[in-house]
Amino acid sequence: MIRFVYPTNGDMLTDAPGIDNKDGSLLIDIAVESDSPVSISGKPAEKAENGLWTAQIPLPRASEHKLTASAEGETQEITVFHLPEAGGKYSVSVDDNIWWLAELTRDRPASLFDHPYLAVYKEAHERFGAKVRLNLFYQVEGQAVEKYGPFNLSMMTDQYKEEFRANADWLHLAFHSLQEEPGKPYLNSSYEEVFEDCRKVHSEIIRFAGEECLEHATTIHFGECSEAGIRALQENGIRALMGYIALNKDGKPYVSYNLSPEKVLETQRYGFWRDPGSGMIYGKIDVVMNMYSPERIAEILTEEHEKYPHRGFIEIMIHEQYFYSDYRAYEPDYAERIFAGCRWCHEKGYSGCFTEDALAL
Repeated sequence: MIRFVYPTNGDMLTDAPGIDNKDGSLLIDIAVESDSPVSISGKPAEKAENGLWTAQIPLPRASEHKLTASAEGETQEITVFHLPEAGGKYSVSVDDNIWWLAELTRDRPASLFDHPYLAVYKEAHERFGAKVRLNLFYQVEGQAVEKYGPFNLSMMTDQYKEEFRANADWLHLAFHSLQEEPGKPYLNSSYEEVFEDCRKVHSEIIRFAGEECLEHATTIHFGECSEAGIRALQENGIRALMGYIALNKDGKPYVSYNLSPEKVLETQRYGFWRDPGSGMIYGKIDVVMNMYSPERIAEILTEEHEKYPHRGFIEIMIHEQYFYSDYRAYEPDYAERIFAGCRWCHEKGYSGCFTEDALAL
């Protein structure tokens, strides 16, 4: 029996795991498990000390590649993808956004960036080249209604549309969920529910910010979604879903959509994985910054960089509500956490990039 160990079917590779070849191709280490000698894409493989058959295979600078492994009449084939725009890039994503939209509509400052929350991200862009994706709820709910009233995105002012469009080179908006509660809202949802919630958010983003600001990569609330819901997201133009892509202490996936434990581990290796069945891309968030001090954020990024050298792309994430002093878990150093993550990326040579651009969606 032949089995690809790395890469596996659907893996998406940046330049990080390869070696630049003189002919412009990328030399990739391939490992296959087999009881018999193997040829990999026509090249005889060598048996390594760990018992795997390995070979270095040149991949031309194209997006999609077929790799074959053959032994004693048996052949296995996988498809892998090259992401030439993703290597050495990083993105900032922010979940649970709705309060700042309600405040802009209520207060009508002269500029978007007169709002202190948006000013933080503008500073991150100006200092560290950050490109930022804000993932939006459609409406406020719970105690926030007492503060903002029954606000939803259809009520968001469009007076800032030209300013949004003028800053679309570094600021994007995306769908997140209908609202904050309940948690895991789309775990067992129907196609129709997810489709309508996503459609409403996308329509309003285009209305008040312009299509230039709409991103086709996002994080769904709690990183869970039914298979029917994922189809609905694709029908709305979403091509990539970012999440923690992690295993809990019992070895079960969490904030990982429908990925198996095996695919969680594989996505952690390279950072992205494309489901051969649905075509949806899943991506790893490297650190959730509201969970850690600025110092610890830098340490975690260093640890991730050393543990997973084949990733090449970094996404750092935080949630909106921790910015607000009246929130129960307010973090006074909210901005410093963002700057710590961006600073680490900038100093390590990573440049800002939208996730959808890294994937060439």
